[in-house]
Amino acid sequence: MYISTSQDNQTPGPGQNTSLQKIVKFEEGAAMFSVNATGDVFIGIGAPEKDGEKFTGDWNFDVAASTDDFFHSFDENPSELLWVDSDSSAALLTTQNLTDSQNETRIQEIMEQGPSFVMFVENRDQPTTKGVRRSMCGLENYAQIAAKKGGKFGNLASTTMTTRGPGNLPKQQFFFNGLNASALYTGILVQTGNSSTLKKRQDGVSTGGGGRVFEATPFETKDGMYMAKAALFMTMADLTSGENCKIITDLQFCNETEYAVPANANKMNITQLAQFYDNYARDMWLVKPRQSSGILSLETAPTVKSRTRSGCAR
Repeated sequence: MYISTSQDNQTPGPGQNTSLQKIVKFEEGAAMFSVNATGDVFIGIGAPEKDGEKFTGDWNFDVAASTDDFFHSFDENPSELLWVDSDSSAALLTTQNLTDSQNETRIQEIMEQGPSFVMFVENRDQPTTKGVRRSMCGLENYAQIAAKKGGKFGNLASTTMTTRGPGNLPKQQFFFNGLNASALYTGILVQTGNSSTLKKRQDGVSTGGGGRVFEATPFETKDGMYMAKAALFMTMADLTSGENCKIITDLQFCNETEYAVPANANKMNITQLAQFYDNYARDMWLVKPRQSSGILSLETAPTVKSRTRSGCAR
């Protein structure tokens, strides 16, 4: 990217007087520059010669200018993304808490505003975003899977708001399905441009309309041949290769549960599996005597008499 504030260089770019322009190289598809100007600002974009044996198509770019903050930006700080758990074909990730406030009004406000982040995912053995991982438009065009505001992206991804997890404070949850077993993946979180009020760590700093891209977060799926040890309901003979564990979340009773559990796809789909575990936990917790078996998410301390689902979380 070439920037000029000189009337003597109104077409900055390759071959122009270097003393009359500033050159900023693109890094992973993003280039940003701040300038104090009292007059016109001229911007030019130059691209290298295309290697026809390695690349096809045209170069594309999106240029934006703002007097408030960078319209597009990249945050080099550690990602806001947390990998919760995975099974052989799915993964669950969440953002950090979107606020530290315990104020119920503030929490409700954030939850009602809905998802403020987008997440892009690719298989690290088959990268499709190499060279554009800091570019919102590049990620939108080339990422293999994306979880966007408003719900599902095909049948592979969904995103929702939740207060599950540390502090019971607002977070955004991402669920990806249809992944490969024993595979390494990269997740890239992007804060959309209209969600600056939800950015806890950047309080006082706005997010430009083009969004803020965060550093990538690695995660992986489990081996499909993993043999789970289940003493409850399912014996080892019940478990089938590749489907031994499945992530369950968004349960009604054990509403803090979000991890992989023993499963058999020949007997139950994911909805039935979640209901199965939730119903069992409810029955054991509310009806039967407390046992110190460590089954599911049941609390084993015999001195605790109150049987509520808050204990199920522990």
